[in-house]
Amino acid sequence: MKYLMTLWQRIHFHVFAFNKFTQIKLFAAPIFFLLKNQYVRKSYQKRGVSDPWKTIRQVLVDPKNSIIIRISDTFMCILIILILLTLSNFLSACFNTILVLQLNLFFFVVLGLIPTIFFNYYVLWRNNQYLVYFKNYEAASKSIRRKGALTSLIVILSIVFLLILSFSVMTTSIQTDNS
Repeated sequence: MKYLMTLWQRIHFHVFAFNKFTQIKLFAAPIFFLLKNQYVRKSYQKRGVSDPWKTIRQVLVDPKNSIIIRISDTFMCILIILILLTLSNFLSACFNTILVLQLNLFFFVVLGLIPTIFFNYYVLWRNNQYLVYFKNYEAASKSIRRKGALTSLIVILSIVFLLILSFSVMTTSIQTDNS
């Protein structure tokens, strides 16, 4: 269980790092370029903000409470829902029926959200464990972080690949049963 917790925290860290990179370097670059203009800086200084670039960057990338950590948390929840959907598809193939259609949409959402929230709470959010992991992992060597990034990418791509495979297995199983 400890390995699974560490792996999930590592994936969370790299999802956060990827979102931070894309937000700062790609989407917010024009805004940050504008904030370095001396006239814009003076107008912010009149309002009591000495460095607007630093203030906005902090709001975006603070690991404790920011937009990017919320995006990363949501992505981690979506990954678990994809895993549950994959399991549902494989079970549908075993029973030759589409289980998702057999459930009410409300029950399907509840059955997906409860384990997702519980697992992420236990592994990431309880006592801000992810912040401790982020701090320790940022102190690790570059080679360890590169290996962690590669592992995270492989796990995320594997989850998506298994989901696609599960849809294929489920549809072929149901089509051969109906033939």
